[in-house]
Amino acid sequence: ARLHTRTGNYLAAVQVCRRGLREARRAELPELAVLFATQGARAARRSGDIPSALAWLAEADMLLQRNADLAPLAVRVAWTRSAVLLELQRGGEAEPEILRAVQLAEQTHQERAEAGLRTNLSVLYWRQGDVPAAVEQVERARRIFDQLGELDQVALTETNLAELRARQGLLDEAR
Repeated sequence: ARLHTRTGNYLAAVQVCRRGLREARRAELPELAVLFATQGARAARRSGDIPSALAWLAEADMLLQRNADLAPLAVRVAWTRSAVLLELQRGGEAEPEILRAVQLAEQTHQERAEAGLRTNLSVLYWRQGDVPAAVEQVERARRIFDQLGELDQVALTETNLAELRARQGLLDEAR
């Protein structure tokens, strides 16, 4: 499902997620079911089908509520939900979702998710016109990606950082 999502084959990704979710439920594997529901939401969001993305997320939420031991997976669900809410221009709903997920990511040592959430938070702050806060979040995400050795993500955050610094008029730092 991830491969299909990353290569833009969203219909196939959703089909794999539907089948996986059904099988995970049947086998009573709630952790796997949450992962399929979250990936289904990502594929639906990227295809532009926001109502389906929200339905997948509702399924993930229901599974998390029924299985308290899966609380660390709430980070992934919240990360995906924040991306959907940002796409819908619903920053007021996205911000508390992201902040709650950042806190949970820190507590459960999910550094990659924390960095991704901080990137989403930077988008939110940038949209609100708070460029210094956006820069701070991008810098934090960049440090995490660097520590994880994810050089592709470091490069992406450097690009975001350069754009934000240029918007601040800090052209020498943007280079």
